[in-house]
Amino acid sequence: MDGRRKGSWYGGWTGVCWLRLALAVLGAYGWTGWAGEVWPYLAVWSFNSEPPDGRATTGRWEPVSGWGVVRLVGGMTGDFGSGAGSSDPAVADNSALVIRNGPAQGTGNKQHGLELELNPFGWRPVALLLDVRAEEGASRYWRVQFRAGTGSWTDGSVLELRSGLWVWCVRVDLPAWAEGAESLGIRIVSEFEASARGRGAAAYVAAGDRSAYDPAGGLWVDHVRVVGQPVLERVRAVTWNLSGFGVTNWGVEHPQLMAAARVLRALDPVVVGFEEVPEGRESEMTNWVRSWWPGATVAVGTRTDGALRLAVASRLPVGGVRSWLRRASLSPWGYEGVFTRELLEAEIWVPGCAEPMHLFVVHLKAGGDADSAARRAAEALAISNFFATTWPARSRGRAMMLAGDCNEDLARPRAGEQGAVRILAGSPPGLTVLTPVNPVTRDERTWSIRDSVLRYRFDYLLVGGWLVTNLVESGVFRSDVAGAGAVQPEDSRTASDHLPVWAGFANPGAIPRSVLARDTSGTWRLSWWMAQGVRYRVESSVDLGEWLLVTEGVAVRPGYWTIAVGGGGGPRFFRVLRLE
Repeated sequence: MDGRRKGSWYGGWTGVCWLRLALAVLGAYGWTGWAGEVWPYLAVWSFNSEPPDGRATTGRWEPVSGWGVVRLVGGMTGDFGSGAGSSDPAVADNSALVIRNGPAQGTGNKQHGLELELNPFGWRPVALLLDVRAEEGASRYWRVQFRAGTGSWTDGSVLELRSGLWVWCVRVDLPAWAEGAESLGIRIVSEFEASARGRGAAAYVAAGDRSAYDPAGGLWVDHVRVVGQPVLERVRAVTWNLSGFGVTNWGVEHPQLMAAARVLRALDPVVVGFEEVPEGRESEMTNWVRSWWPGATVAVGTRTDGALRLAVASRLPVGGVRSWLRRASLSPWGYEGVFTRELLEAEIWVPGCAEPMHLFVVHLKAGGDADSAARRAAEALAISNFFATTWPARSRGRAMMLAGDCNEDLARPRAGEQGAVRILAGSPPGLTVLTPVNPVTRDERTWSIRDSVLRYRFDYLLVGGWLVTNLVESGVFRSDVAGAGAVQPEDSRTASDHLPVWAGFANPGAIPRSVLARDTSGTWRLSWWMAQGVRYRVESSVDLGEWLLVTEGVAVRPGYWTIAVGGGGGPRFFRVLRLE
């Protein structure tokens, strides 16, 4: 006996599984997939303590990878116990979640159990995988339910559990509508035999054949994984100073915010860093973002100078938000004073990437006088020192972006400037200063659109990690020279004195998507999107059984790759494989 067994469930399959992607897209002309790779995770829960403490009776509710929330419903309680025998690879500190305190016999059908909440943006969710073990008195039948956002729960399959050993890798296929949902809820709730099977008792049946149902009977859960296909091809980021200084009305219907919302809808970012959120308007900021971006995560920074705050909004999951250097002393950097505001960090989970992207938002001291310039340079030195001393312990070459209003023009320094932007660009992570321009005027300046002419470029995006090599687009948006969508010509001037700066990056974690089409000369060409540095192989087949090599290589730049595949000789299928 190896400490595990297969289980059974109505409408599906369970057992030990190796989940590998064979076909992602199959159509008349071709398909795309990842060969020989385990599907990536939206989120993983091990329930093990972090850091390990050597005790199985302690654990953590947060995922060890990705983003998601686990909660108990219907008044059930949860604690931790030994996960020995589950598929969790941990040995010395293997914890499992144990849920108890179920409903009284004959009450609360499909109302008590375990719930997961996920952000599926940029994913095609495929399946939930988990290990389970039922005690003798626990319910035998458990219904899997799904919902989008805060909508109603809909029934999925039924799990039938017998007491005893761990059941490894119970698989629950996720509904097709999960792709594109603002949020995805999954819950597993105890169910009467009659509603679970369509016959039997209108009551709970025990998992043990010789036992009576007992509300105290525990359901053990471990190694929970949600897998899927990462389909987000581009990560578009925006930085924008909203010019909120002194504004007392920050409501959704304020003309300034209505104009800003139209601009941001047109830019269609997945993450935004904001500067100049008025102090005391934190809840209004959240309400405004969600008025044009439902489902977004909004994090407003801490109180700093008493006038303005920073903020982050993201359609992608935010794993953590931290405030660094808040009102920190600048004496070590040659200025007798404090950091004006803070360095706001947000961990952004990009679909398919094993580690998060780190967005840092900053708003350096404003002013053209000598004192402001000295303070601004000291703030830049403090940030550079932070990256050199505090950040390396967690960075390990991760993708990162420093975005915000630096109140200094790298190319047009005012008298007395001390090179704050140049200091930031020379920070230890090796940040690259992007230089987006407006596509019509070819001008990189961002301030002030409310004057007769733009004078300075104050707003910057500095990037590191894979963001450097995977840049595919960038720009400075102004509505008076090139509108988009519902944007009105005066929206830029109404929204702020600063212009928004944006950039788009190829997602290295996305699965390659292929298109087979005939060009004007009649030649069939296969095209697919790849991030820079990704190895690929193109293969063809006449029967979907034997596959022959067409070409193999490494994408030396992000974007679409195209090869001629000829014609004639009968029908053929093509596939593009991402290799590791």
